[in-house]
Amino acid sequence: MTYDGSSKADGVHFYIDGKRPDSEVLNDHLYKSLLHGANETNWSNLPFFLGMELRQTIQHIVMDELKVYKRQLAEIEVQQLSQLTDAPTEDHWLEYYLLAGKNRRYQKTLQKLTELRKEETLLLTNQPEEMIMQARPNSQPTYILDRGAYDAPGREVTLATPAALPAMPKDYPANRLGLAKWLVDGSNPLTARVSVNRFWMMLFGKGLVETQEDFGNQGKLPSHPELLDWLAVDFVESGWDVKKLMKQLLLSATYRQSSLASEASPGNLLYSRFPAHRLSAETIRDKALAASKLLVPKIGGPSVYPYQPDGLWKALATRNATEYRQQSGDSLYRRSLYTIWKRSSPPPSMVNFDAPDRYKCVVRRQKTATPLQSHVLMDDHQFALHFWP
Repeated sequence: MTYDGSSKADGVHFYIDGKRPDSEVLNDHLYKSLLHGANETNWSNLPFFLGMELRQTIQHIVMDELKVYKRQLAEIEVQQLSQLTDAPTEDHWLEYYLLAGKNRRYQKTLQKLTELRKEETLLLTNQPEEMIMQARPNSQPTYILDRGAYDAPGREVTLATPAALPAMPKDYPANRLGLAKWLVDGSNPLTARVSVNRFWMMLFGKGLVETQEDFGNQGKLPSHPELLDWLAVDFVESGWDVKKLMKQLLLSATYRQSSLASEASPGNLLYSRFPAHRLSAETIRDKALAASKLLVPKIGGPSVYPYQPDGLWKALATRNATEYRQQSGDSLYRRSLYTIWKRSSPPPSMVNFDAPDRYKCVVRRQKTATPLQSHVLMDDHQFALHFWP
C-alpha cells in the first residue's frame, strides 16, 4: 500500500504481487485527522496502529515481512520488491525520479505542501463541533400507536399545533421554522408565561405556577394569575428583553423583603416575606468563588477541568476519556457553566447539591438537605482550600 499524504482516498493505492488491482473510490470526503480529539502539534508523536478497529484491537492477525518506508514508493519500486520483470514506461520513470528525491525543486515544493496539509488538518480537527438537525426532503408518515406498541400504527397524524392554543398562521411554513415563529407569536399565550414563570422560580425558589414542569390541566393554578399575565405581556412588548425582566424582579419590593418567617404568613403564599430557599449547585460554587475573589468572569471558551476527586472517571467511564486531567490557573476558577460535564460521571460537588445527571431533561430540580452537603462545603478541595481560613 502506498499513500501520497493528500488526505484523499484516491491518494491511497494497493498492490497485489506488485500489480495494482481494479478499484473504485466510493467515499472521498476525509478532511481532518482520523484520531478523535487529536491535539498534537508534533506529528512525530502520533501513534502508529496495526490491526485496530473502533478503538478495539483486532485479535488473531498474523503479519509476515512487514516493511514501512519513510516516503511514498513509486510503482516500479513496488514491482521490484515483488520481483516483477515488466518493462517500465516513461511515466513510471518520471514518478520514480520525482519520489526518489532526484529533483530538489520538487522535493522542496512537496515538503512545503505537506506542512500546509498538516496545518490545515490540525486547524479543522481542533475546531469544536455542534450537532445539527436537517429536515428530510419528504416527511415520514407518523401514526398514533395502538396502546403505544411500535408495531401497531393507528390513525395517521399530520403537522399541527395543539387545538387548545391559537392555530398556526397559514403563511408560516409547516416545519421547524414555522413552529419557532408560532412559539413566539404574539397570539400564543403560553411561551411568555412559561418563560416569566421560570425566571421567577430562579429568583424566588418557587414559580407563580409551582409546577413549572407542568403548565397544563394537571398542574397547579397560578398563585397570582394577574401578575403572571402582566409580566408575560410586558415581557413580549419589551422585545423579549430578559435583562429588563430580571431587573424588574430584582428591584421589586417583593424581592427586597426580609426572609424572616412569621406566624402571620404560613406557607408564605402571598409573599409577605422573601421566600428563603437554597441556591442551585452552580450558583453555590460561583458565589463561593466570587466571595474569595477568585472567580474568573471571562465569557466563552471550551470546557474547563477544575478540582475533582481522583479516579472517578476511571471508575465510572467505560470508554471515551477515562482519565480526568485537572487543569490549573484560571481554568480552576471559571464559572460553573464551563465545568466539563461527562454524563456518566458528572461533577460530584454539583450532584451533591441536586444537580441532575442530564440523562433526561429536568425543568424543576429536587431540593434536599443532607449532611453530605455540609461535608462538601467544609472539606471539598475546591471549597476548603480557598474559602475557609
